[in-house]
Amino acid sequence: MSEDQGGQRILLVDRVITADEDENLAEHPDSTALVYFCRHCGTLHSSPVQRGDGLDRLRCDHCGALGDLVVLQVVHQKEGTQYQGKLHRCIACGTQGRSPSGSFREPNKPIRATTVSDVHVLAQNLIHHAERRRLLIFADNRQDAAFQAGWMQDHARRYRLRALMNQKFRNREEFPLATSPIT
Repeated sequence: MSEDQGGQRILLVDRVITADEDENLAEHPDSTALVYFCRHCGTLHSSPVQRGDGLDRLRCDHCGALGDLVVLQVVHQKEGTQYQGKLHRCIACGTQGRSPSGSFREPNKPIRATTVSDVHVLAQNLIHHAERRRLLIFADNRQDAAFQAGWMQDHARRYRLRALMNQKFRNREEFPLATSPIT
């Protein structure tokens, strides 16, 4: 529902990704609260409802569907008209949003799929397991085909370089590894 019709945007996450993967994030961050989402009817519950049969499974209090409710975290909203429904601070690193030109800019970057990136991911996954690594992609016109080929070549090179660097880091026994031997 749009804001014109009285709707409000809420931000839900299923986990928080941090730079330190060993960090214990069993507890949810202070900037979020736990909610429980029913897969059957779409109801959000503020607290879990036990099934009642002694099993450790949850049930939906609205539709009564038996099964596991999806545990999500809702991000606390900052009061004020400028911040209403917006992420004012990153819940993982604490980076603040900004207002450089009068309009508020969230600290996260929206992720949007494009045709070329979707085709690239599918092609890489298909080729990765193929015996003969050949790929033929059809495009609407030459310009689109040239753009896709260049984009895929650039990104494939970048991903290969990242994989080689990651392999070098993982095969290293002594840490930390300086960046000078790599660059």
